[in-house]
This record gives sequence, C-alpha cells and structure tokens, in this order.
Amino acid sequence: MSTVEDQVRAKTGPITRVRRSFRRNALPLLRDYLLITIGVLLIALAIELFLTPHQVVTGGASGIAILLNNLLGTPIGPVIFAVNVPLFFAGLRWLGGASFALRTLYAIVLLSIVIDQVRPFIHQFPDLERALTVNDPLLYILYGGVVNGIGTGIVFRAKGTTGGSDIGARLLHRFTPLSIGNAFIILDAAVFAVAGYYFGLEKVLYALTVSFASSRMVDFIQEGINYTRMAMIITSQPTEVAQEVMTRTGHGVTIMPATGAYTGQERPVLLVVVLPSEVSVLTDIIHETDPAAFVIISQAQEVLGEGFRPLQPRQ
Repeated sequence: MSTVEDQVRAKTGPITRVRRSFRRNALPLLRDYLLITIGVLLIALAIELFLTPHQVVTGGASGIAILLNNLLGTPIGPVIFAVNVPLFFAGLRWLGGASFALRTLYAIVLLSIVIDQVRPFIHQFPDLERALTVNDPLLYILYGGVVNGIGTGIVFRAKGTTGGSDIGARLLHRFTPLSIGNAFIILDAAVFAVAGYYFGLEKVLYALTVSFASSRMVDFIQEGINYTRMAMIITSQPTEVAQEVMTRTGHGVTIMPATGAYTGQERPVLLVVVLPSEVSVLTDIIHETDPAAFVIISQAQEVLGEGFRPLQPRQ
C-alpha cells in the first residue's frame, strides 16, 4: 500500500515535470519572440523617423522599400513584405531550419505591419514628435544607424532575421563562389547604386555611414564589449615565463609544441589570454624573463570559461 507521501509525489510529479518543461522550452521561446518584437520596433523607428524622411536608404529589402517610397510614394511595409516573400520561401527550401524560418517569418510580417504605423502613432504626441524631429545630417545618420543596428542585433540575438540581404546573401553563397560577406556587399551596393542615381552621391555616402554605424551596433549587441587580448609567446624559457605569468596575472598558460620552419628547432609556444589592462604587465614579465622572446598580441573578440565569462548558451 502506498504511503501518503507516495500519493502526494504521484500527484505533484507530473505537474512538476510540466513546469520544468515550460521553463526549459516555453520560456526561452517566449523570450526570443519578445526580443524579436523589441528589435523590429526599433528597426521600424529608425527607418521611419530618421532615414526615410531624409531619403537615406539602407541595404536589402528595407532599402528597396525606402527607395520606392521616395520615388513612387508606395508604402514601406507592403514592399518589405513583397520583397521578402520569395526570399523567405527560397531560404526555407535551400537554407532549412524550421525554428529559424518561423522567427524570420514573424519578424518580416511584424515589420511589414508596424513600420507604416510609426509616424501616425508619433503624430498623436506633438511634443514627442518635435523631440524626435532631427534635421542635422550627422545626427539623423548616426541615430538611424545606431537604432537600426541595435534592433537588428537584438533580432539576431534571438536567432532570427528580418529577411532581405541576410537571406539573399546566404542564397548567393550557396549557389555561387561568393563568400557571405561579399554577397552582402554586392546586394547592398546594388541598392546604393540606384539610390545614388536618383538622390545623388551625397545620399550614398549617408547610406554607407548608416551601414557602418549599424554593423558596429550589431557587433556590440552580439558580443558586448568583452574584448580581451590573446598573446602567443615564442620563447627559449617557456617554463620560467609561464610561471611568472601565472603568478603575477592569475591567468592560466597553455604550452603548445612547435617547430621553426627555418631553423628546424623545436621551441614551445605559450598561449595566454589577459585583460587589456594586463597587457603591460605581460610584456614586462616577458622582457624581464626572456628579452629575446617573440610575442604576438591580438584582440580576442570573446573569451568564455574559467577566469572570464561563464561558458553558457546564448540568452
């Protein structure tokens, strides 16, 4: 016969499992779609408040929509949707990923709906509209690029895209020898070229500046400011240098075997990651221990693990 405790466990066990499953699966999904919503709203604000009124285009579907809006007066949202529909189905066919596709579809549809509602909504608040009205080229370029980049970075962080150049570049990369980076450049350059023909070269320069500012903000949202320094040290005294580095910086050192191609001599290479503020300490250690050492110090985009940020899934 089961005890009261067993009966309680039997009743609460499934509920507990459902709650754990919800926290493990549903909450991350809801968080991702909330982030995509926030990111799309920021992109819409950037395009409608700072870029479209001043004939500044972006790349991809948004750039085409802005261009047609200024030339023909077509609404931006439906054009973005129309351009993205074939790209989306092509991406679904050849790029795969149902989860990625659903997030992208949600972002495309949401952006197409809300982007033409931004200015009517802001117009209801005259004080806010005056505060957000920017006529200085430097300001509306930077505001547009930064806000657009933050929004795009948030969407990427939630494992989605807003379609356009992102899907187009991946498709070009799949079917041509082009790298994804070069494919992006070609697609955006085509939009910028048309914009330059109709609006003048000055607007193309504005568009390039927006693109640069936006890409920097995407990197910032994706990676943060966790820039560290990675040093590779080729020394004839690896044990002594490694011991001093570990003692005085508190960071671990990896000793890797290596052979000089010219001399044929074996000489270990030390690999160590330090904070930017510790670079001078590291170089002092190397100079004091082995002045003849050869040192390469480069910027590490992100370092995860003991002594730095914890290694965990992207949030």
